[in-house]
Amino acid sequence: MQDRSASAPGTRAMPSTPDRLCTHPDGEPTLASELAVLPHEGEDALPIVSWLPGTTVYRGDAASVSVERADRMIAFAIASAGYAVSAPDDLGLGLGPDRCPYDHVPSTVTASVDALCVTRAVDVQEQRHLDDRVLVSGFSQGGPAIMTLGQARRSTMDGAFRPGALAQISGPCVFTGSLQSGLGGDIASTP
Repeated sequence: MQDRSASAPGTRAMPSTPDRLCTHPDGEPTLASELAVLPHEGEDALPIVSWLPGTTVYRGDAASVSVERADRMIAFAIASAGYAVSAPDDLGLGLGPDRCPYDHVPSTVTASVDALCVTRAVDVQEQRHLDDRVLVSGFSQGGPAIMTLGQARRSTMDGAFRPGALAQISGPCVFTGSLQSGLGGDIASTP
C-alpha cells in the first residue's frame, strides 16, 4: 500500500478523501478527491497554482492516490518552489465514485473550482493564507479546460479567487476527428 501523504523535501502533501461535492455531467451531485500540496515555508500570502491533470484512465493513477504519477510529481515540484498547489482528480478518478467523463470540460471546471475551495480550507487549518490570484496550468485533458476555467473564475466564486495567469501546455484538439483520421489511414506518414 502506497503512503498517499508522501511528500517531497520542503513540501507537505494532503490528499483528500472524496469529500468535494461536485456536479456530474448528468447533473447529479458526486464526490471527488484531490491533492493539495503546501510548501513548508513561504510568503505570507501563498501564491496558488491549480494544476489540471493529464489524461488518466485508471482511477488508481490519479495524483491524490499514486505516488508515482507525473501529475503528483509536478504538484510537488511547483510546491517546492513556494506555491500552494491544488491538483484536483478528474471526476471518477482517484477516490471518487462513478466513471470519468473523459474530456468533459464543464465538469473539469467545476471540479477544479471546488478543489480550490478545499485547498483554501486546508490552508486555513494549517494557519496559512492564499493569495486570491490563481495561476492555472495543465496538460493533455487539463489543457482545454484551462481557458474555460479562467473564464469561470471571473464570474464565479464570489470574488474568492481571480485568474492570475493561464498556461495551457497541451490538449486534445478535435479529438474525435483526429482519431477517425488516424484509424482511417488518412494521416500520411513521413519518410
